Amino acid sequence: TAKAFVRYAPAENNHRYRHLTDLARCALIFVDATMLRAGIEQIIERFEVIDVRNYYHASCQNLLGSKHVEVLVVIKCPEPFICEIRLEEMSYMIARERAQKQVDKIATVFADMYSGNGA
Repeated sequence: TAKAFVRYAPAENNHRYRHLTDLARCALIFVDATMLRAGIEQIIERFEVIDVRNYYHASCQNLLGSKHVEVLVVIKCPEPFICEIRLEEMSYMIARERAQKQVDKIATVFADMYSGNGA
């Protein structure tokens, strides 16, 4: 992709795609936090984990209050690249889906407000 070529090719050449996490994403939904924790442990046992981002932690909170864990793992087929695995509790997924229309409306209002030329 153009992103890989522009951002990573000068330093990485043929390995430039390994930095892209938007090529391979998946989500795993768990009944509760206990099962989510077990899922994280299984991922750590089975994959080469690069990073774990805990959006339950206060330092990772965003305006929407998203509660999930992202785990970045290396997938090898044949060239290694990064896969982003999102682990989420079912209750948070349902709440996010129910609120999505309202969030979209608010985002549209903000986009409209700030899309002018600044006058």
